[in-house]
Amino acid sequence: MTSSTPALCLIVDDDEMLRALTRAALECAGFQVEELPDGNQLVAEFRRLRPDVILLDVLMPGLDGFAACAQLRADPLGSHVPVLMMTGLDDVESINHAYEVGATDFVTKPISFDLLSHRLRYMLRAKITADALRASEARLALAQRIARLGHWQADAQGVFEPWSRETYEVLGLPRSVVIGDLKELSRLAIAEDRERVDVAFAEALRHGNSFNLEFRIAGSDGDVRNLYVVALAENVVDGGARFIGTLQDIT
Repeated sequence: MTSSTPALCLIVDDDEMLRALTRAALECAGFQVEELPDGNQLVAEFRRLRPDVILLDVLMPGLDGFAACAQLRADPLGSHVPVLMMTGLDDVESINHAYEVGATDFVTKPISFDLLSHRLRYMLRAKITADALRASEARLALAQRIARLGHWQADAQGVFEPWSRETYEVLGLPRSVVIGDLKELSRLAIAEDRERVDVAFAEALRHGNSFNLEFRIAGSDGDVRNLYVVALAENVVDGGARFIGTLQDIT
């Protein structure tokens, strides 16, 4: 879909009359429409059709909507396509199951055709925003890998949140290694730098200060790396504090 091309909605339902009524309503609203009669056809035809949004019935012979949605989400090309599931089942268990298999949203039958096109447009708008965010994050990750720059966060006690992949790469550590806090990070410093690093980290934790620091570590390959660590201390809404920082290989 581009700004000049109508969005393609794929209707998947074994009820031929409902497909026809839905197609008429969506085409009047400016959508392109394709139809399929069951979940097996969705799995088989998805990559050829490449719909922008899918309107998927739950109860169908053969492969039902739940199973079809789960298979769609297992396909990398189908992992982020908005799926609005149609169901006559209004029990909480069925609704929860729809979300568990990857449905974006659900609508109960009988369908309000006046509102359906608006629901689909809101879903498409959210997808465009999410796609832009993923693209931005991918560009940032690439820039960090090029610059050999990782980022990290820690609470007021210096306990780390999960690290970024780039941080592990900068330190030359496998993802299975867990460095819990700033004190453990300081132990990676070579002996000649460790006391200076310990003092700097302790002062930052004691006073809640921002800091920047250069020190050396011995990588798992035995090579010595020069690291530059920068941390910004900030208060958060609940009155606590945290550190947001970067870690760069400047060898």
